[in-house]
Amino acid sequence: ATRDKNFDKIKAELKTWWETQSKEPDCPEWLFSRLEHLSQWKSHYRLEELTRFWEKFPFEKGEQILANLKAWCKQDKHLWNWQANLREQMQLRRRENFRVFAKKMVDEYDTLELEVKDSSWILKKPSPAEKAGAPSIVRTIMKVGAASYFKTALEQAFASAGKKVVIREAIKENAA
Repeated sequence: ATRDKNFDKIKAELKTWWETQSKEPDCPEWLFSRLEHLSQWKSHYRLEELTRFWEKFPFEKGEQILANLKAWCKQDKHLWNWQANLREQMQLRRRENFRVFAKKMVDEYDTLELEVKDSSWILKKPSPAEKAGAPSIVRTIMKVGAASYFKTALEQAFASAGKKVVIREAIKENAA
């Protein structure tokens, strides 16, 4: 959320600057084509790419906005790295919690019985009509819950302890 807010802020600043500078006669031609659809930009990468190009071809009236863009790029890279590191830490913590829980189950039970359900529907991208109709919480649950990692942790723990693992297919229920 912070990265997106910062992106929106620098994009608005650049747009405001561009509205005044685009009328100046000494404004570089390359800037017109690069900023033509600025208000529609959603990608941080496009702004980073513009900044790298601008650094190669600076001009006097663009020094301050270029400095602001460079500062934004530096901060955005830092936040992206922080976010990626946090995500990795959370995934490792979740995996460790699964492993510890699986060990407790191995100590308590002699047999692991799993019922496997077809969850391939979760991986399918919804159509635009489906997207508009309902909130997309399924993907969030899939990522947060990570059921397949949990299942694997249980299977590995029971198998390494030499205990029985029984996997059976789920019984399909009729909607009628």
